[in-house]
Amino acid sequence: MLALNHEEVLMRKQQNIVRTIFGTLVVLIALVPGVSAQVTNTWSTLGPNLATTSLAIDPGNPDIIYAGTAGGVFKSTDGGVTWRNIGLSGATALVVDFSNPNAVYAGTDIGGSCRQSPLFKSTDAGAS
Repeated sequence: MLALNHEEVLMRKQQNIVRTIFGTLVVLIALVPGVSAQVTNTWSTLGPNLATTSLAIDPGNPDIIYAGTAGGVFKSTDGGVTWRNIGLSGATALVVDFSNPNAVYAGTDIGGSCRQSPLFKSTDAGAS
């Protein structure tokens, strides 16, 4: 097994962050009024059919995607073909731990105030 040095680990972290940001930007651009109308011939709705406030992709398996909505966190294990609600409504930020994809973090906006908005962690890929 090849051991990674500190610089290689940092580079991989940065690459994962860039991939996550790029994926989120692609979704956000599609949600902007006017922009989505211009790309209707190349975009298709995958679901969930709710306003998506956050998106996280498992860095080790791009078929596993989490979408945060006011109605809950939705998870797809088939690249976005099907989705299921795994709970935790109001998730406005989602992150999958790059070194342990079973650890999923969710920032919420419960009550509309940062003082009342807890941070949640799942250690079983969103099952609980």
